[in-house]
This record gives sequence, C-alpha cells and structure tokens, in this order.
Amino acid sequence: MKKLLAFAIVILGFSAASFGQVSANASAKIVTALVLTHTSGVDLNFGTMTRPTEAVDITVNASTGAASASVPTAITLLSQAPVSSAAAYTVAGAPTSYYDISLPVNGTITMGTIAVKDFTTTYASTNNRGTLDGSGVGAFSVGATITLASGQAAGSYTTTYNVNVNYN
Repeated sequence: MKKLLAFAIVILGFSAASFGQVSANASAKIVTALVLTHTSGVDLNFGTMTRPTEAVDITVNASTGAASASVPTAITLLSQAPVSSAAAYTVAGAPTSYYDISLPVNGTITMGTIAVKDFTTTYASTNNRGTLDGSGVGAFSVGATITLASGQAAGSYTTTYNVNVNYN
C-alpha cells in the first residue's frame, strides 16, 4: 500500500507539473482612414521650354518645384507660364502615425511620346514615408523626370498619374 501511495503521489506530481496555463491579452487599435487631398492648382508641371536640340531629361525637384535639365545646352527652360512646380498633397489621419506614399513605377506613365519617370517625394530620404503631426495632418510634394527627344514636337502635353497613401 505504501508503494501504491508513493506511486500516486509521484503521478500527481507529474500531472500537476505537465499542465500549465497563462493568461494573455488581446487588443486592437482602430484608426481613422487616411484622407489624401491634392492641393488645388498645385500640379506637377515641368514648365515651358524650347524644343531640345538633343535628348534631354527635365527634372522637377519635389522639395523646391524647380526644373533642371540634364543637358543645359540642349534646351532653354523659360520663365513664362506655366512655370515648373511640384504637385502638393495633404494627408489627414491618426495623429503621429506613419504613412507610406506609393508613386507610379518607371515606364508606366507617358504624356504622348514623352516618358514620365523617377517620381519622388519630399520624403525620398525616408523611402517615401511621412509622419502625421499631433493633429493628424501631414503634407508632401511630388516631383518627377521627363525624357525629351531631340527636336521633340512643340505642343502641350498632359497626363494623369495616381498617388496613394497607406498607414505603415
């Protein structure tokens, strides 16, 4: 009987030690949807220029809106309207949240025969990730590059492109 009692104590000891229970928390955070707004009248514009004498890239800086030519001797960037400008956007959402900006991929956007490429934002140094301020508001600008052929046909060129923001 002593052996049976000792065996039962040993079994109970293992049984108690082989089962465990831990409590854990489950949680969720609901945030307001991000709202992206294009600032009226502040579009991506490469400006007014002369016909190029050789192939040239024209880049609009996302931070300053200024245009520059890869071969300055091949083209003249004029100061008459429309002048170059970066497109401007505002973002609203949950205060102090991060958001990622998605821009068109190279080779997907054209203005007639002109390729639009290398889209960038004022957040290029942070991989196009912005931060909403304490009020839940942020802003950024978009620039890009166009490639003009030598003797590019005169005319006005226009296209549309998509910009998206998502919480990160």
